[in-house]
Amino acid sequence: MDGPLLVLNLNLLLWTALIPFPTSVVADYLGQGGEQAKTAVAFYSGVFVLMGVSFGALFLWITHDARLLDRLPPPEVVRAARLRFTLGLAVYLLALALSFVWPPLALALHAAMALYYAFDQASVPAAEPSDQQLTGPSA
Repeated sequence: MDGPLLVLNLNLLLWTALIPFPTSVVADYLGQGGEQAKTAVAFYSGVFVLMGVSFGALFLWITHDARLLDRLPPPEVVRAARLRFTLGLAVYLLALALSFVWPPLALALHAAMALYYAFDQASVPAAEPSDQQLTGPSA
């Protein structure tokens, strides 16, 4: 644990804790249509963009070297996870842009992203146990 990690984690928690408010705004204004619906969905999408940026920054900080972890996942696993998270952020940005044109489609993208993130996006294959782990430390 270090200072930047704490700040990045608090930033992510800020955006996560804020989610109920824009959700309520969307619920209040989506049915009215027009500019109110577009603004509400843009607000909702903007919070998710900021949350995605915050998560990406946290993930980058944790995986940029082995200081914070006992061992980093293999580089190809880290790269694949970063690519998947970047794809998610790109979809949130697209949803933000679409919210000014067609709010229901923007919300459909958010629903698709909920399904996308429902699966483990940063899975790390189990490491093969070493001989020492199997037999314990030698006396």
